[in-house]
Formats: sequence, structure tokens, C-alpha cells
Amino acid sequence: MPHQTPDPSLPAELQIAYLGGVLDHLPQGISVFDAELKLLYWNAHFLEVLDLPADAVHAGVPFEDLIMFPASRGEYGPGDPVEHVRARKALALRFEAHRFERTRPNGRTHLVSGEPLLIDGQLAGFITTYTDITDRKRMEEALQISHARLRSIIDNIPGGVTLFDDNLQLLACNDMLRRLLDFPDALFANGLPSLETLFRFNAERGEYGPGDPEIIVRDLLARARQRIPHIFERVRPDGTVLLIQGQALQDGSFVTVYTDITELRRAEERLNHLAHHDPLTGLANRLTLDEHMRMRVAEGTRDQRRFAVLFLDLDRFKTINDSLGHQMGDALLVMVGRRLHAAVRQTDLVARLGGDEFVVVLSAVEQEASIAHVAAKILTALSAPYVVNGEVLHAPPSIGISVFPDDAQDAVSLLRNADTAMYHAKAQGRANYQFYSEELNRSAMARLDLERKLRNAAAGGEFELWYQPQYRACDGQAIGVEALLRWRHPQDGLIPPDRFIPICEDNGMILDIGRWVMEKACAQLASWRNAGLAPLRMAINVSARQLRDTRIIDLLRAQIERHGIGPGELEFEVTESSVMERPDEAAFILGRIKALGVSLAIDDFGTGHSSLAYLKRFPLDRLKIDRSFVSDIEHDCNDAAIVSAAISLAHGLGLEVVAEGVESAVQWAQLKALGCDELQGYHFSRPLPAEQLEPLLRAALNLPAAGATPADPRDPACP
Repeated sequence: MPHQTPDPSLPAELQIAYLGGVLDHLPQGISVFDAELKLLYWNAHFLEVLDLPADAVHAGVPFEDLIMFPASRGEYGPGDPVEHVRARKALALRFEAHRFERTRPNGRTHLVSGEPLLIDGQLAGFITTYTDITDRKRMEEALQISHARLRSIIDNIPGGVTLFDDNLQLLACNDMLRRLLDFPDALFANGLPSLETLFRFNAERGEYGPGDPEIIVRDLLARARQRIPHIFERVRPDGTVLLIQGQALQDGSFVTVYTDITELRRAEERLNHLAHHDPLTGLANRLTLDEHMRMRVAEGTRDQRRFAVLFLDLDRFKTINDSLGHQMGDALLVMVGRRLHAAVRQTDLVARLGGDEFVVVLSAVEQEASIAHVAAKILTALSAPYVVNGEVLHAPPSIGISVFPDDAQDAVSLLRNADTAMYHAKAQGRANYQFYSEELNRSAMARLDLERKLRNAAAGGEFELWYQPQYRACDGQAIGVEALLRWRHPQDGLIPPDRFIPICEDNGMILDIGRWVMEKACAQLASWRNAGLAPLRMAINVSARQLRDTRIIDLLRAQIERHGIGPGELEFEVTESSVMERPDEAAFILGRIKALGVSLAIDDFGTGHSSLAYLKRFPLDRLKIDRSFVSDIEHDCNDAAIVSAAISLAHGLGLEVVAEGVESAVQWAQLKALGCDELQGYHFSRPLPAEQLEPLLRAALNLPAAGATPADPRDPACP
């Protein structure tokens, strides 16, 4: 019950009881002070709110006595409680309306609201209510925390987010959305815009492509009102790719997430490109070639269309790659790819299989003449010099051609047949193109079989070294031998050198075989010398690939030291074509070989295409005239003139001349008359194994049985 001062003017006690009941049942605390700040009315909640002792609250108690209790407890902050009471009383005496929140030490928060009490316009006191808003404040704080968390989540989502209400008004979005869609700040200057505003802005700047902006906006709004969940990709004018996912919520709103997947799509494109293209040249790879050829076969079968497959291999690429390094080789391959691509039509496919192998698929070709025209065009383009890092390089192609459906009806066979034709092009002298035929296929299969057998030959000890003697032209005195490689297969017997040596050159086996020949020949020379067959000169053939391997110098030096070989006892024979591939490099290597006391001879002279001016650059000792000029010398005046000119040229350069392929006494006599220094051929001896040649050498050197003293073999007519 409220405490009150009796007032004679009040009506009956019942009215007072009603007023007290109302006050006690209000959820707020209530206090009424008179004009002198003496307490008139209050309720129980007032005591609870201020935590006042019941015996201290009574009618007429001064304002300052009551607030001394919370002031003493420090509820108004640090400092003197008396000063706090004085300050608050002075504030209360103004009788000004106020409204504020205050949180007590127990954690409860109250809304304190005070109003002056006027009676007939005159100040009669002050009424204050204390409303407990603790739960409401906690709910507000929880909502604020939840909102802050939601805002943080939205702001940190790796994409843009929008939330529209059922009237298509934007309720929320994040900064990422504005960045992804390039929305200016002015669009948000008056608050969050509507979806229609955003649609119109995009339509007017061409975000959705060409068309009437109003029609575009109308159609987009009609679709948006359907609130259909969606997921799609959109490419913005600047190339940004957005994944847009929208979902309707239960309250009628609609949330949309915009994810930037530009890099993902670019990565996928790169992976797809790598899967279908050669990483070095950017041309189609084997996978793309296979798919393209299968499609061409299907189309050709259905529409009765012909197409051609060109298989290309660069003739000198391995030489360039080995001598100048892979970086130069790669740069050359890139340039080859560009030239190939420029030489064919847009509808044709250019692919790189690997290494220096390329394939061109010519679509819709009817006549062999048109195919040959393209092949010739490619041959011309790829045969032109390349300038790579200041080096002028030459890498003409050999091209094999197969045609659908003439040569095969499936992709695998077409490619294999074009490859076969390419090897035929190489056999025809390189830097040309050849069409496929069944005869070529049989030849290629035989080559593959021979190459397979070759790989077992060295391990199986199937190689042999035979020797053909060389004689002085003036008196027929044996002065040396040429070491010649032979291959005796267990089933096939002796296989001609011209069948297997080119294969060894192509696949690189010539390096290991050449090392074996050098070791075997040097050991045989030492053996013959120890047996009294001296002086003899051992001539060893050295391939172009061996000349590019600088290890040959160390190997040669080791053999000379091991077998005690003196100057002039060993001779290297090199072909004209091998030294002319890279004349400057050849001159350097030959100079180092000559410094070891090894004489040098150029073989097959007259069959190459080099300038004779290069001969003086090489430290040569002998020039060997090819058998093709000797075989008909007694009947063909042109051959005789060529041989005579070659001998004069050689002697003019200080070189001795050796004629190969001498097969008759007439040829011997004529060569001797022309001034030829040395002879070699079947007229004197065929190539023989060492044990069969030794008796012949003893006879030619006029040597009796071991232990006897030989006669002087020198003819006074010889120098």
C-alpha cells in the first residue's frame, strides 16, 4: 500500500485505496516529490529499483536522504557521496523533464523518466518513473551482436551479396558487390536502391549487351518477380566472369550471391589448352591430332572426301640441338611452328608430335598436284635460313605424305604411312617430299627390323673390322690399310655397310660403334707393328656425328699413348659432306686432331656440293678421289679430266691423292700417269679380316717369314 499524508480535501478512503492499488500494480517504480522535494507517493517497485531500506522510505522524507543510499554505494561514480547528493539535488530543483538509462551495479538497467507535476499551472512537485528495460536491452544487444556478425560474414564473403524484399527493394548488400559490378557511390547516395534502379543502370551502360534499355529492364523485372531459384554465369564487358546464384527465402525476400570465377575459368582454359596443345610451340598436340584425324576420317567416309597427312622431320635438328644446346633448339622449333602455321590454310591442322616431328592435316584436297603444291610451299618456307640469337641455322624438312582413302582408311595407318614416306624422303637425299606407297611400307618395315637387330649387335659381338690395303702408285708398295666396319648377323650373315651405317648415324649408335672401331684399329696397328709389318698407316673413317663429339680428342689421345702410335701412323678419313655441315667447327676439331700427330684425309671427294675454297681451311694431308670417277676413267674423257683436275688441285694445296675403286691394271697405269700418289681397290685386294690380310701384307712389303731379313722394298723410281 502507498504511504500518503492525510488530506482533508480528498474523497473517501475507497478512492485512496484504488489509487494505491494502481500504483502498486504498475510494473515501473514510481516516486512523487512535492515542490520542496519531499516524498509524497511511491510504490514498492520504487524501493526495489533504488534498493532502498523500507524503514528509510516514508512520507515527507527529503530527496537528498533517499539518494544518499545509492551515492554511498558508489552508484554515481567515484568521489564524495555528499558532493554527488548536492549536485543531484541542485539538478532536481530545476524541475526539468528528463529521460535517460541507468544501469545499477546488479546489472539491471532502468529507463528513468521524470516530468514536473503541475496543478492549475502551478508547480506542485515532480513525478518519476523507473522502467526495468534490462531484458529489452539484452535483446537489443543480442540483436546488435547478431547483426554485426551477419554483417561481418556478408562483408567477408568472397563474393557480392544482395538481399531484396518482396517489393524488390534492396535491403542489404556488401562492398564486394559494388566492386564486382562496378557500381558508383552515387547510385547509393540516397540509400539502398531498388532492383529496378540497378537493372536500369546496368542496361544503360550496356552491361546486358545491345538493345533498348527499357525493354531489357522490363523483361528482367518480370523474371525477378517470379522468384525462381537460379544459377548461371555472366561475362561482364571488362571480361570478369561472375557465377550468380539466387534463392528465395520464406519471408518473401530473395538473396543472391555473386562470385568472381574469372581466374577459375582462365585456369580451366589454360589447362584445356595445355591438354590439347604443345606447350613449347602452341600447336596442336598428339591428343588433338588424334581427335581431328578421327573426325576427318568420319567426314571423309560419309561425304566421300579426300584429305592428306604430311609427316615432317627436320633434317639437321639433332645436330643443332646437340651442338648449340636445347635452348637454341627450342627457339628454332617455335620458329618452325610459326612458319608451318603460316604456310597452310585456316581449315588445316598443324600439330607437333614431339622433338622435331610435325604433322599437317590438309582438309578437302582432291588432286595430288594440290597436295604437292602445299608440300613444296612448306618445304620452301622451312628451308629458308633461321636467325636464332644471332646464329644463322638451316633445318630443312623431309616430308612424307599419305592420302585418305587411297593409302589407308583409319587415322593410325594414315599417320604411320606418312611417317614411312618421310623416311623414304630422307633416303632420297633429305629436304624433299615423298608420297606413300606399299613398296615404301615394306622398305620401312625392313629398316625397323634392321634397327632392332642393330641394338643387339654390339652386345652380341657381331661387329668385325676388316682392312683394305693402300699402295703407292709408282711401284705398288703397300703403305697402309683402311679399317672398314662389317656386321655379321647370326642368321642374315654379312650385312652391307651402306644398309646399317646410315641407321647408326640417325639413331646415334655411331658414337659407341666409332669408339669400338678406333680402339680395335689402334690395337691392330700395334699388333702388326710388333709382328714386323711396318711401316703401315692405319686409316679410320670418322662420321660427322663423331666430329661433333669433343670426347673424340680424349679418346684418340688415350689410344695413341696406350699403343705408342707415332706421327703419321694413324689417319682419320672424313667425308666432304661431314666437314661442310659446320665448316668452322670442323676446322677447329680437325686442327686439334692434327696436333696429336694424326694425318687427315678427305674421303669421297667430288661427290659433295661444297666450295673448293673451303679445302684450304682444313689441315688435310690427303684427298681421296671417289670410285665413281675412277671406274670409267679409261673410257670416259670427262672422268679423266675431272681426276686430272682434282690431282692438280690437291698437289697445288700440298696434298697427296689417293684413288679409290681401282679395279684394273689399265686404271692403275692411267692414274699413275696422271700423277696420283696412292691407290686402293679390288685390283690389289678386297677388304679382308686381319688374319687373312697379314700374309698379303707380308708379300706386298717383301717380308719373308718371321725372323728373316727383308729386302729393301723401295723402287728407285719412287720418291
